[in-house]
Amino acid sequence: MGIREKLVDEPPHYPRSICRVCHILTQLDQGDREFLVDNFNKPSDDKSRFSDAKIADILTEEGYSVGLQSVSRHRRKQCGSR
Repeated sequence: MGIREKLVDEPPHYPRSICRVCHILTQLDQGDREFLVDNFNKPSDDKSRFSDAKIADILTEEGYSVGLQSVSRHRRKQCGSR
């Protein structure tokens, strides 16, 4: 069995249409959600912008399952849900 067949037979861990960060944002209170969305939209040279790693670490500490790559994809608007 080739790689393609193995991947087709194995469903992705999360449905492809759901971004972990988008899902988490729906679970946060309005203040935290607005703060994060504002932070995601800040330009990269803005000194008040938090890093993707810091956001992933804080969300993980708060009990959410999210990784650095998910946060980075979401910020770049390449998560598929935005």
